Amino acid sequence: MTTSISCDALLRSYLRQLQGEFLTASLDQGCSIVTPFVRPDGQAVEIMAQQDPSGGVLLSDMGDTLGYLYVNGLTLGRAVLGTTRQICRRFGTSLQGTALVIQPEGDRELGEA
Repeated sequence: MTTSISCDALLRSYLRQLQGEFLTASLDQGCSIVTPFVRPDGQAVEIMAQQDPSGGVLLSDMGDTLGYLYVNGLTLGRAVLGTTRQICRRFGTSLQGTALVIQPEGDRELGEA
């Protein structure tokens, strides 16, 4: 006998499990989020989240990913940074230094994301 599971139920189950694997800590300047994801060197991906004065959310890994890429031979030239900015625009974010800034939905113009 086979059991039929709906795709929606399967997704909800996976997301509940994944959510339980994130660790958070409140800090003076925002929140620290340790994700269940790891880089090839085994280090967990950690994100700092802060409220932006304009109402957006500032997300940063404190430059860890860029540092990791540099140590492993990737030089971030204009072409790579240009591609990164294009990808950010597609998802309604902007790159400010090593941080991603996400604007609240209501503040984005239609078609910008």
